[in-house]
Amino acid sequence: MTDIPGTYQTGKIGVSLRPLIVIESPFKADRMSEEFFRNRVLIRRLCNHALIMGFNPYASHIFFPEFLAEDDTSRRLGIECGLMWSRFAEQIWFVTRRGETLTEGMSLVLDFYIRESRPLRFFHTLDNGFSLVEYSEHVNGQTSGHTSGEQPTEGTTP
Repeated sequence: MTDIPGTYQTGKIGVSLRPLIVIESPFKADRMSEEFFRNRVLIRRLCNHALIMGFNPYASHIFFPEFLAEDDTSRRLGIECGLMWSRFAEQIWFVTRRGETLTEGMSLVLDFYIRESRPLRFFHTLDNGFSLVEYSEHVNGQTSGHTSGEQPTEGTTP
């Protein structure tokens, strides 16, 4: 990986591959609520931001609800399928809005990723996904100690 955040070079005949990442963010809410629409906007902006930064993002929590029912069994199935896809990812990003903590679903998958020793990154967004601030640690549901200061990550944002 180069010194520029988000860029990735393979060194193979000028081919630049985008690292696969999984993005976990708040999503579950009443489908007619303002929170639901804010969460959908957030994950779309986060995926766009990741693409611009040179990553190949995947967010199962916006993909599977498009065709699965809203009951607990279907939700659990979507989470399990998302975790299976995540095995291909080089990084797992957890993103919350500044001042918010991980949701129940995010905590559930975090436990899985920790057991699987997956590379985790934690971010807060200050503006619903247009920019990110990375934090270095995640302890007992809280983030602490930032690595990128109070400045957004480098790169053009949507």
